[in-house]
Amino acid sequence: MKNLPEKKKFVIVIGGNGRIGRNFIVHAIDNSDYSFINIDPADDDFILKKYPHKERYFHLKIYLNSENAINEIKQFFKNIDHRFSILGIVNLTKVNIKNKSDITISEEDLIANVNAQIVGTMNLINYFLEENILSNCALVHAGSLSSKLVNHQSILYHYLKGAIESASKSLAYKLAKFNIRSNVIICGLVNDPSFELTNRQLKTQEICIPLESGPPSVIDVSNLILFLISPSSRAITGTSITIDAGMSLPDTYTVISSLI
Repeated sequence: MKNLPEKKKFVIVIGGNGRIGRNFIVHAIDNSDYSFINIDPADDDFILKKYPHKERYFHLKIYLNSENAINEIKQFFKNIDHRFSILGIVNLTKVNIKNKSDITISEEDLIANVNAQIVGTMNLINYFLEENILSNCALVHAGSLSSKLVNHQSILYHYLKGAIESASKSLAYKLAKFNIRSNVIICGLVNDPSFELTNRQLKTQEICIPLESGPPSVIDVSNLILFLISPSSRAITGTSITIDAGMSLPDTYTVISSLI
Protein backbone atom coordinates (compact mmCIF):
# COMPACT_ATOMS: atom_id res chain seq x y z
CA MET A 1 0.00 0.00 0.00
CA LYS A 2 1.35 3.40 -1.02
CA ASN A 3 2.23 5.64 1.91
CA LEU A 4 0.01 8.69 2.20
CA PRO A 5 1.79 12.06 2.27
CA GLU A 6 2.14 13.64 5.68
CA LYS A 7 -0.62 16.06 6.56
CA LYS A 8 0.21 19.74 6.22
CA LYS A 9 -0.63 21.44 9.52
CA PHE A 10 -2.21 24.84 8.93
CA VAL A 11 -2.65 27.69 11.38
CA ILE A 12 -5.05 30.37 10.15
CA VAL A 13 -4.29 33.88 11.36
CA ILE A 14 -7.05 36.45 10.96
CA GLY A 15 -5.58 39.94 10.89
CA GLY A 16 -2.00 38.73 10.55
CA ASN A 17 -0.63 42.04 9.26
CA GLY A 18 -1.10 43.83 12.56
CA ARG A 19 1.73 44.47 14.99
CA ILE A 20 1.32 41.23 16.94
CA GLY A 21 0.13 39.16 13.98
CA ARG A 22 3.05 39.78 11.67
CA ASN A 23 5.61 39.16 14.40
CA PHE A 24 3.76 36.02 15.46
CA ILE A 25 3.75 34.55 11.95
CA VAL A 26 7.46 35.17 11.37
CA HIS A 27 8.41 33.87 14.83
CA ALA A 28 6.15 30.82 14.51
CA ILE A 29 7.52 29.87 11.08
CA ASP A 30 11.01 29.89 12.57
CA ASN A 31 10.01 27.90 15.66
CA SER A 32 7.50 25.32 14.46
CA ASP A 33 6.78 23.06 11.51
CA TYR A 34 3.34 24.60 10.95
CA SER A 35 2.17 26.37 7.79
CA PHE A 36 0.34 29.68 8.02
CA ILE A 37 -2.56 31.28 6.17
CA ASN A 38 -2.81 35.00 6.77
CA ILE A 39 -6.32 36.37 6.12
CA ASP A 40 -5.90 40.12 5.96
CA PRO A 41 -6.82 42.66 3.26
CA ALA A 42 -3.64 44.69 3.91
CA ASP A 43 -0.28 44.12 2.24
CA ASP A 44 2.18 41.82 4.01
CA ASP A 45 5.52 43.36 3.04
CA PHE A 46 6.88 42.90 6.58
CA ILE A 47 6.28 39.15 6.55
CA LEU A 48 7.55 38.64 3.01
CA LYS A 49 10.72 40.59 3.78
CA LYS A 50 11.41 38.39 6.81
CA TYR A 51 10.25 35.19 5.15
CA PRO A 52 10.35 35.45 1.33
CA HIS A 53 9.79 31.71 0.71
CA LYS A 54 6.21 30.59 0.26
CA GLU A 55 6.26 26.90 1.11
CA ARG A 56 4.73 27.53 4.53
CA TYR A 57 3.18 30.98 4.26
CA PHE A 58 0.11 31.97 2.26
CA HIS A 59 -1.67 35.32 2.17
CA LEU A 60 -5.37 35.61 1.36
CA LYS A 61 -5.87 39.32 0.78
CA ILE A 62 -9.55 39.41 1.64
CA TYR A 63 -12.00 40.77 4.19
CA LEU A 64 -13.16 37.69 6.09
CA ASN A 65 -16.67 39.08 6.52
CA SER A 66 -17.08 39.89 2.81
CA GLU A 67 -19.67 38.03 0.74
CA ASN A 68 -17.14 36.02 -1.28
CA ALA A 69 -14.64 35.33 1.52
CA ILE A 70 -15.72 31.76 2.27
CA ASN A 71 -15.75 30.90 -1.44
CA GLU A 72 -12.18 32.14 -1.80
CA ILE A 73 -11.08 30.14 1.23
CA LYS A 74 -12.88 27.09 -0.14
CA GLN A 75 -11.03 27.49 -3.45
CA PHE A 76 -7.70 27.84 -1.66
CA PHE A 77 -8.08 24.47 0.03
CA LYS A 78 -9.29 22.85 -3.20
CA ASN A 79 -6.03 23.91 -4.81
CA ILE A 80 -3.94 22.17 -2.16
CA ASP A 81 -2.66 18.94 -3.65
CA HIS A 82 -2.01 17.08 -0.42
CA ARG A 83 -3.63 16.20 2.88
CA PHE A 84 -4.00 18.89 5.54
CA SER A 85 -5.41 19.60 8.97
CA ILE A 86 -6.36 22.82 10.72
CA LEU A 87 -4.26 23.07 13.86
CA GLY A 88 -5.52 26.44 14.99
CA ILE A 89 -7.38 29.65 14.20
CA VAL A 90 -5.88 32.79 15.70
CA ASN A 91 -8.09 35.89 15.63
CA LEU A 92 -5.92 39.01 15.86
CA THR A 93 -8.27 41.35 14.01
CA LYS A 94 -7.56 44.98 14.85
CA VAL A 95 -10.29 47.16 16.32
CA ASN A 96 -10.85 50.23 14.13
CA ILE A 97 -12.88 53.04 15.68
CA LYS A 98 -13.47 56.39 13.98
CA ASN A 99 -15.53 57.87 16.79
CA LYS A 100 -13.50 57.57 20.00
CA SER A 101 -15.90 59.51 22.21
CA ASP A 102 -15.98 58.35 25.81
CA ILE A 103 -19.79 58.44 25.83
CA THR A 104 -21.34 57.72 22.44
CA ILE A 105 -20.99 54.65 20.25
CA SER A 106 -21.13 55.13 16.49
CA GLU A 107 -23.50 52.63 14.86
CA GLU A 108 -21.15 52.53 11.85
CA ASP A 109 -18.16 51.66 14.05
CA LEU A 110 -20.17 49.07 16.00
CA ILE A 111 -21.43 47.20 12.92
CA ALA A 112 -18.08 47.31 11.11
CA ASN A 113 -16.15 46.00 14.10
CA VAL A 114 -18.65 43.31 15.09
CA ASN A 115 -18.56 42.05 11.49
CA ALA A 116 -14.77 42.08 11.39
CA GLN A 117 -14.09 40.85 14.91
CA ILE A 118 -16.84 38.29 15.39
CA VAL A 119 -19.09 37.55 12.39
CA GLY A 120 -16.31 36.77 9.91
CA THR A 121 -14.55 34.45 12.37
CA MET A 122 -17.79 32.63 13.22
CA ASN A 123 -18.57 32.15 9.51
CA LEU A 124 -15.12 30.62 9.01
CA ILE A 125 -15.51 28.27 11.99
CA ASN A 126 -18.97 27.23 10.81
CA TYR A 127 -17.70 26.50 7.29
CA PHE A 128 -14.92 24.25 8.61
CA LEU A 129 -17.38 22.43 10.87
CA GLU A 130 -19.77 21.84 7.98
CA GLU A 131 -16.88 20.42 5.93
CA ASN A 132 -15.81 18.19 8.84
CA ILE A 133 -12.27 19.56 8.75
CA LEU A 134 -12.20 21.25 12.14
CA SER A 135 -11.48 19.04 15.14
CA ASN A 136 -8.67 18.45 17.62
CA CYS A 137 -7.53 22.05 17.26
CA ALA A 138 -7.44 25.39 19.07
CA LEU A 139 -9.01 28.82 18.74
CA VAL A 140 -7.08 31.78 20.13
CA HIS A 141 -8.69 35.21 20.39
CA ALA A 142 -6.99 38.54 21.06
CA GLY A 143 -8.50 40.11 24.14
CA SER A 144 -7.41 43.12 26.15
CA LEU A 145 -7.11 44.35 29.71
CA SER A 146 -9.94 46.65 28.68
CA SER A 147 -12.33 43.73 29.14
CA LYS A 148 -11.40 43.63 32.82
CA LEU A 149 -10.41 47.13 33.85
CA VAL A 150 -11.49 50.62 32.92
CA ASN A 151 -8.91 52.69 31.05
CA HIS A 152 -8.53 55.39 28.42
CA GLN A 153 -10.02 53.32 25.58
CA SER A 154 -13.47 54.12 24.17
CA ILE A 155 -16.61 52.41 25.43
CA LEU A 156 -16.93 50.55 22.12
CA TYR A 157 -13.42 49.11 22.51
CA HIS A 158 -14.31 47.84 25.99
CA TYR A 159 -17.59 46.47 24.62
CA LEU A 160 -15.89 44.56 21.78
CA LYS A 161 -13.14 43.04 23.90
CA GLY A 162 -15.64 42.00 26.55
CA ALA A 163 -17.82 40.39 23.89
CA ILE A 164 -14.88 38.47 22.45
CA GLU A 165 -13.92 37.11 25.86
CA SER A 166 -17.49 36.02 26.59
CA ALA A 167 -17.94 34.47 23.13
CA SER A 168 -14.71 32.50 23.53
CA LYS A 169 -16.05 30.82 26.66
CA SER A 170 -19.28 29.93 24.86
CA LEU A 171 -17.28 28.47 21.96
CA ALA A 172 -15.19 26.45 24.40
CA TYR A 173 -18.35 24.86 25.76
CA LYS A 174 -20.14 24.29 22.45
CA LEU A 175 -17.11 22.99 20.54
CA ALA A 176 -15.73 20.73 23.27
CA LYS A 177 -17.46 17.72 21.67
CA PHE A 178 -15.20 18.23 18.65
CA ASN A 179 -12.17 18.46 20.94
CA ILE A 180 -11.77 22.11 19.92
CA ARG A 181 -10.30 24.42 22.55
CA SER A 182 -11.02 28.14 22.76
CA ASN A 183 -8.98 30.62 24.80
CA VAL A 184 -8.26 34.33 25.00
CA ILE A 185 -4.95 36.13 25.46
CA ILE A 186 -5.24 39.31 27.53
CA CYS A 187 -2.50 41.79 26.68
CA GLY A 188 -1.48 45.01 28.33
CA LEU A 189 1.47 47.02 27.04
CA VAL A 190 3.44 45.02 24.48
CA ASN A 191 6.97 46.00 23.52
CA ASP A 192 7.74 46.02 19.79
CA PRO A 193 11.45 46.52 18.93
CA SER A 194 10.44 48.32 15.72
CA PHE A 195 8.75 51.06 17.76
CA GLU A 196 10.84 53.91 19.15
CA LEU A 197 9.36 54.96 22.48
CA THR A 198 9.31 58.53 23.76
CA ASN A 199 10.80 59.41 27.14
CA ARG A 200 7.27 59.72 28.52
CA GLN A 201 6.36 56.24 27.33
CA LEU A 202 9.56 54.79 28.79
CA LYS A 203 8.78 56.49 32.11
CA THR A 204 5.23 55.09 31.99
CA GLN A 205 6.60 51.58 31.54
CA GLU A 206 9.04 52.05 34.40
CA ILE A 207 6.26 53.12 36.76
CA CYS A 208 3.55 50.68 35.69
CA ILE A 209 5.32 47.40 34.97
CA PRO A 210 6.27 45.62 38.22
CA LEU A 211 8.53 43.04 36.58
CA GLU A 212 12.10 44.28 36.30
CA SER A 213 12.29 42.78 32.82
CA GLY A 214 9.70 45.27 31.57
CA PRO A 215 6.57 44.70 29.48
CA PRO A 216 6.11 41.53 27.44
CA SER A 217 7.53 41.65 23.94
CA VAL A 218 5.81 40.62 20.72
CA ILE A 219 7.88 37.43 20.96
CA ASP A 220 6.54 36.72 24.47
CA VAL A 221 3.01 37.05 23.10
CA SER A 222 3.90 34.89 20.08
CA ASN A 223 5.21 32.14 22.36
CA LEU A 224 1.97 32.20 24.34
CA ILE A 225 -0.10 31.84 21.16
CA LEU A 226 2.14 29.02 19.96
CA PHE A 227 1.63 27.24 23.27
CA LEU A 228 -2.17 27.61 23.08
CA ILE A 229 -2.37 26.10 19.58
CA SER A 230 0.05 23.30 20.39
CA PRO A 231 -0.78 19.87 21.85
CA SER A 232 0.93 21.03 25.06
CA SER A 233 -2.24 22.99 25.92
CA ARG A 234 -4.58 20.08 25.16
CA ALA A 235 -6.37 20.43 28.54
CA ILE A 236 -6.73 24.22 28.53
CA THR A 237 -10.00 25.69 27.25
CA GLY A 238 -12.53 28.34 28.17
CA THR A 239 -10.01 30.54 29.91
CA SER A 240 -8.34 33.93 29.54
CA ILE A 241 -4.59 34.14 30.04
CA THR A 242 -3.18 37.53 30.98
CA ILE A 243 0.26 38.46 29.69
CA ASP A 244 1.08 41.92 31.04
CA ALA A 245 4.19 41.62 33.26
CA GLY A 246 2.03 42.48 36.27
CA MET A 247 0.56 45.66 34.82
CA SER A 248 -2.94 44.75 36.01
CA LEU A 249 -1.86 44.26 39.60
CA PRO A 250 -3.39 46.74 42.08
CA ASP A 251 -2.19 50.35 41.77
CA THR A 252 -0.38 49.86 38.45
CA TYR A 253 -3.20 49.93 35.92
CA THR A 254 -4.72 53.14 37.22
CA VAL A 255 -1.38 54.90 36.84
CA ILE A 256 -0.92 53.93 33.23
CA SER A 257 -4.48 54.87 32.32
CA SER A 258 -3.80 58.40 33.54
CA LEU A 259 -0.49 58.70 31.72
CA ILE A 260 -1.31 57.42 28.22
